[in-house]
Amino acid sequence: MLAWRQGHESKFRYNATPDPSDLQAEQSTRATFATKQIELQRKIQSGLAALQAAIPRCLSAKNAPDQALSHALQARAIAQHDCAALGISVPAPAAISIDVPKRTQIQPSRAQPAPVTSRSSVSTTTRSSATNACPSCGASMVRRTARKGKHAGRQFWGCSKFPACKGTRS
Repeated sequence: MLAWRQGHESKFRYNATPDPSDLQAEQSTRATFATKQIELQRKIQSGLAALQAAIPRCLSAKNAPDQALSHALQARAIAQHDCAALGISVPAPAAISIDVPKRTQIQPSRAQPAPVTSRSSVSTTTRSSATNACPSCGASMVRRTARKGKHAGRQFWGCSKFPACKGTRS
């Protein structure tokens, strides 16, 4: 068996000149990669254009008042006025801590986009009731939705003091 293999190996000669099928395969591969290169360049350019268009939208949204907050403050002012008119003592407002992620300023004149810090792999969806307290630190819990991992898409209760406290409840 070894003699047979050595006999075939000794007859093999490498031909360095490409034949027409080799040239055709090489041209096909080059054309495929050129098409992919053009497609990726278009995606990069459209992504850059989308980011540049987002800057004015973000700046205008930053300066616009939050409609839900304005409505809530207006309703609170009306309720305080009604309580005062009826001679009812106005209860003291409860302290609410809202954790806002730190953001970097958008600077259109920079060549590279400014990095945006993210809080975690979760997003805040709703505020919890005052009775739901963190098992670790006692702070209020916030309803969140997992964005990564095996529980992606599922909701859970997370501490409002995240990332300082990582207490959770399912």
